[in-house]
Amino acid sequence: RQFYDDRLRTLQKDRQLAVATDDRFRNILDDTKRIMLLHVPSSAEGNRCYRQSFSEAELICEMVREYDKAGFDFRGNGTSRIGIIAPFRAQVSALRRRLEQTFGDPALARQMVDTVDRFQGDERDVIFLSTCMPPQEKEIPLLYRDIRRINVALSRARVKLVVVGDMNLLKRIEVFRNLMEYVQDHPDQCGYADTGTPLGIGIDPIHALPFDTDTNGDTDLDNLRFIGITRSIE
Repeated sequence: RQFYDDRLRTLQKDRQLAVATDDRFRNILDDTKRIMLLHVPSSAEGNRCYRQSFSEAELICEMVREYDKAGFDFRGNGTSRIGIIAPFRAQVSALRRRLEQTFGDPALARQMVDTVDRFQGDERDVIFLSTCMPPQEKEIPLLYRDIRRINVALSRARVKLVVVGDMNLLKRIEVFRNLMEYVQDHPDQCGYADTGTPLGIGIDPIHALPFDTDTNGDTDLDNLRFIGITRSIE
């Protein structure tokens, strides 16, 4: 809707992942939730390196591992069915290292993780977007002021998109603010989860909580735990 005047359509029944997870990520990886926003507060990072988020990298790696445990054959034939997009090379490196440690396969890690620009023209069944917004920067990074590159990041998923990052920082950016509103308005096939602490994910549904995307700084999203989110993604 944001980029294609509401003409872009997602595939439906023929693109179900049919993956049942029973761990703490079951609501986030729920096949019916086509878009998930996962809030990772940057304030919980401690000694964060510039343009890297180790919490985001660890969290994404754990979700990929959960897909693997659930029997989802994401390795495919030469191309991983899971893609992980990061805005900065430093975060790409952090994600690849963590995946190599987990799966012992450097080639797979390289297939899965790359920058926004390198994903141009690519598609995967599942896309994780590690937004890695630098909390110390007063100005919005140049990449996030380029609507075409944001389009690439948000439109590579055939089945499921999981956006990981600090939603309080991302809501400064109009496209992400619109995405938050869309998620709020489409609870049947979208959702929101809050880590609270870097890896302390709440998984029990809490309904009817407000999802305020006002930019005046009054809203604290850190207290939200899970919002199951309306209508199908047309």
